[in-house]
Amino acid sequence: MLLLARDGGGGGGGGPTNRLPTCTRGRGSAVTGEVATAAAAWNQSMSRKGVQQLIAHSEQFARKVLVLGANGQIARFAIDLFLERTDCELTLYARDTSRLKNRTTEKRVRVVEGDVLDLKGLEKVVPGHDVVYANLDGDLPRHARNIVSAMNTAGLKRLIFISSMGIYDEVPGQRYKSILDPYRDAALFIESTDLDYTIIRPEWLNNKDEIDYEITHKGELFKNPNAYLSRKSVADLVVKLATNPGCEVRQSLGVNKP
Repeated sequence: MLLLARDGGGGGGGGPTNRLPTCTRGRGSAVTGEVATAAAAWNQSMSRKGVQQLIAHSEQFARKVLVLGANGQIARFAIDLFLERTDCELTLYARDTSRLKNRTTEKRVRVVEGDVLDLKGLEKVVPGHDVVYANLDGDLPRHARNIVSAMNTAGLKRLIFISSMGIYDEVPGQRYKSILDPYRDAALFIESTDLDYTIIRPEWLNNKDEIDYEITHKGELFKNPNAYLSRKSVADLVVKLATNPGCEVRQSLGVNKP
């Protein structure tokens, strides 16, 4: 199912009422100081069924973002939003950088050719960043192990990882369990670490020019699983998570079209 999306990831039954991400620091712990300020700005920028652009005075946490799998379809939308909305510096890491030639003229973009399966190469590019955003397909469990290893070596904590809906049996009647095994194994490994991760589990994807989504958390049924979610919506969530400290840290978020 989600292999059709080629992005590392991609009704509804019961579960919570519609809602959007909230800022947390770990599971249930309090947020204070600068994190609390950013959390307030985050929550003030929310709408009921979609997420508005970051308000101009919203505090930005990430200054340097490493994008792994920068040729991915979600990643392309995310790169555009990072450049439009933020002053973040981006490192675009991909196996084939020829498709990123149009990005090399951007002042805040650095393009690096490499493979996440090459741990030594990954260990060279990770240091100096604030956030790693992984948008991958292929050998996801090995990708996850290498990313965690390189981040631990560099002392970097914040990871945003694109996975798939259905990895926790949260979609009733799911028929693609074996296909989801790599996504499930990668997510479970990341959850076993001490990283400040957020796992994103989108549903079926399309390229509509819209931002309209809601989330569920691990342990809740996935909502509206037969709908199609825009990649731009997922990209919007990625940018918000990357630029707001403490938001949905150590959480696994299902993302669906309302």
